[in-house]
Amino acid sequence: MKDLKIKYDQNGFDSIGRVFTLNDKVYRKVYNEYLDFYNIFFESDCWKKLKELKLFPDTSFSDIKIDYNTFVLEHDKINIITYPNEWTFDMLKDAALTTLKVLEILDEFGYTLKDGHPNNLLFDGCRPKFIDFGSIVIKKNQFWNAKNEFLKSFYIPLKIWSYGYEQLANLLLTDETSRCTNQDHQLILNSIINDDKVFILKKRKKSIFEIEYSVQELINLTKNLKNINSKNEWGEYHNEYFTNNKTTISTDRFDKIISIIDTLKVESILDIASNQGVISFLISERCKNVKKITCLDYDSEAINKCYLKAKENSNWVSKINVAKVDFILMQSLYFQKDPQIRFSSECLLVLALTHHLILSQHKYDLELILNKLHQYTSKYLLIEFMPLGLWNGKSLPEIPSWYTEEWFTNKLEFFFKIDSIIKLEINRILFVCVKKW
Repeated sequence: MKDLKIKYDQNGFDSIGRVFTLNDKVYRKVYNEYLDFYNIFFESDCWKKLKELKLFPDTSFSDIKIDYNTFVLEHDKINIITYPNEWTFDMLKDAALTTLKVLEILDEFGYTLKDGHPNNLLFDGCRPKFIDFGSIVIKKNQFWNAKNEFLKSFYIPLKIWSYGYEQLANLLLTDETSRCTNQDHQLILNSIINDDKVFILKKRKKSIFEIEYSVQELINLTKNLKNINSKNEWGEYHNEYFTNNKTTISTDRFDKIISIIDTLKVESILDIASNQGVISFLISERCKNVKKITCLDYDSEAINKCYLKAKENSNWVSKINVAKVDFILMQSLYFQKDPQIRFSSECLLVLALTHHLILSQHKYDLELILNKLHQYTSKYLLIEFMPLGLWNGKSLPEIPSWYTEEWFTNKLEFFFKIDSIIKLEINRILFVCVKKW
């Protein structure tokens, strides 16, 4: 036991045991008092049904022995970890519905969940999976004891988001608000919602938390929530690359980039500022070596469309990972692993981005941008320079005198070795680079 190089998850513990990794595999040590419970559960029709629907990672008993008073379960590893405050509207909604589906099946067989928060789930590609085996308990009451936690953690953030208050919804998903009372959440809800038929609370004089919902009623309430798209410039940016029958349209530029990636023989790719994910989808279809692709964008509408497209495609759903992340202004909470660790890939793709960051949106320093990008790749960087700056094909805004290809190259060479430079279009020059250090 002392020779085992075990790494415990700092947040993966509860009353039944603790999660750890060993040789890049994920395990859970569980106290022996729960052995009979799990022996029965894993032989039950309930577990068979949950497995058939792929609602949990595959799990089995392990021969590893850690302590005299524990046994060990082995779980299929989910490689790319995202957190609730990084999910899009429809990711959070699908996680909520997955929780309720798990609850519905457990309820059918005399079990239930003792809690109902989003941290019980992880996305395996674009499939939400319930990972907290410690939450499964024998059902003792007619109604769900964790209903109010579900409302606070899932339903109210989604409801607020559906009214257009995305930032407030995201705040409610952070740990800083976990100590808010039911009354606090009710006050936030009342201040936003005045005319909803479900929440005429002043007339009914009854809080949402006082209503005993059945599982089916919670499912119906959640399904009816709709995202309000902001119709911004970036949310529509990739629309032209998708046909009505959901076919992805390529271009000569995309074809050249994909051909380069294919020759690199990498297994993982990170697409920063991926928008709706068009080139990631094309890479997934054409580059057979690529096993995992992560799409990041801080535009909520664009990355949500990426998620919706990926989850409906059998070739993308398990390969494409999605997160709503600003790679420069990283907003990790104290218990979260940094995104540059979680999302780091063999090949980093940064297309048509830096000119916006430097010349328009934030006027970030190029060295700052490159330093951040350097942390997200283990080997390669494919990055575009736009020599005409913010030229949109019609008008050409004034370009600063210092904004040149030579300036860009000099800054880039501090962090990366430039392998090749390819002019893709009149305003797109691709730099293929290898990480220096």
